[in-house]
Amino acid sequence: MACLIARTVRRHLLLRAKISRDLTSLPPVPNRLFPTARLVHTSFAVFNRTIRHDDVSLLEAKQDPDTFGTLSPSVPESDRIDEGDLREENFLQNLPARSQKLSTKQYADLIKGHLKNRRVKEAIDVLEVRMKEDRVKPVNYLFNLVIGGCARVGYSKKAFQLYNKMKQHGLKVTGGTYTSLFNACANTPFVGDGLEKANRLREIMIEKGYEPNESNYNAMIKAYGRCADLKTAFALVDEMQAKQLNINTDTFNFLLQACISDAEFGFRHALLVWHKMYRMRAVPDVYSFNLLLRSVRDCGLGDLDATTQVIEQILTQSQPKLPQKESIEPALIEESSSDSPKELEITQKK
Repeated sequence: MACLIARTVRRHLLLRAKISRDLTSLPPVPNRLFPTARLVHTSFAVFNRTIRHDDVSLLEAKQDPDTFGTLSPSVPESDRIDEGDLREENFLQNLPARSQKLSTKQYADLIKGHLKNRRVKEAIDVLEVRMKEDRVKPVNYLFNLVIGGCARVGYSKKAFQLYNKMKQHGLKVTGGTYTSLFNACANTPFVGDGLEKANRLREIMIEKGYEPNESNYNAMIKAYGRCADLKTAFALVDEMQAKQLNINTDTFNFLLQACISDAEFGFRHALLVWHKMYRMRAVPDVYSFNLLLRSVRDCGLGDLDATTQVIEQILTQSQPKLPQKESIEPALIEESSSDSPKELEITQKK
């Protein structure tokens, strides 16, 4: 502390010596004859004094072992207030009241009420605005609710934005999250964008090693089918069959939706799907019949020869197999040979 005081006193003494030497070195100028020259000379002297003051500061900075660099230690502070500092100050001063904060169930009820009345924007504001003002960290359940609401109305862009925020918060992504995201891809009015997002999401699932369940597969088939990617939709059904997952009526309905997206060969694909549905003993519902009729109305058969072969194949596979006589006679012979000799004697007496 004493060294610092001595250094400051030394600096002020050097500064005063420089200023007094500059003032004594100025030549006298008559006021009456050259008032303008005296004013210019005085301004120039003040300017030199400022420069020499900076020179003294730089000289001291060079000789000071605790100072690094050759910049002037006197840095002017700007009068402009940083916006980040203002936000931080408001965040620390405007603390919400405890009564203002709600529980997770109450926030969920608010979101469900907005989604029930199709107020998707208000449901998003509860998650992004109100909970932020209340200083409450959201959970993945609330994110899944809002993502599902966006998916039902086809807001695929907003659904994936919430999915990215969910990952930024470090929340766990569940199977319901993937199902809602694929539903958003299926309901979006932009088919190309929906297909691109579905492909990217499927790659993420494979990279993370996530094993899809039946709901995930149905949502994927629905998304790829409505985005006119029939090849991937049928490949997903083959995956379900290989993993021995349940293929129900909803799965076949999504396949029929995929067939309708093909205006040229859709009816032929729908016939094959309907036949497969019959062979797997899946019970069609009202939506199944409506989708089949829509494929009849909106889609074609394609090549007639190929369609004829498909119809013949369906008819041959649909015929019930009758039991043959050759297979019945050996069974009767075995039954007769298995009778005991006592039973044969009783039958002969009768």
